[in-house]
Amino acid sequence: MATETRRIIPRNGTLLAWTNVNPTLAAGEFGVESDTGKFKIGNGTLPWNQLPYANSAVGGEGPPGQDGANGAPGEGVPIGGQPGDTLVKTASDDYAATWVPGVVTDTEKAGAGTEIRNIVALTQAEYDALPVKDPQTLYHTYD
Repeated sequence: MATETRRIIPRNGTLLAWTNVNPTLAAGEFGVESDTGKFKIGNGTLPWNQLPYANSAVGGEGPPGQDGANGAPGEGVPIGGQPGDTLVKTASDDYAATWVPGVVTDTEKAGAGTEIRNIVALTQAEYDALPVKDPQTLYHTYD
């Protein structure tokens, strides 16, 4: 008895070719993307672009994972303050600041048209006791 060898060659083409032509494969017919190695098996009704891959290891998007733990607290804006308060830098350190009651809007003490380079918050008594007032500093007083 003679043995006969036959080869089955499925339809094949590049992903781009399959996507552009979008054929409907017969039920059980294989179609192989020659550049990706993925294949689809036809059902006789759905066109190529709607058929799922038969050998796809990647599924759809899953649900979001749980949030991670909170990180360590960092330096930044000091806790406190009320709506309408002003955050004022108190020293040259990176995060040296404090909340001052009220909104800093008074430019009279610095002089109209003067370039403001500094904002200092202090009580009225502290302001009155200053021997010299810097013209480029906005002094915000509070009690």
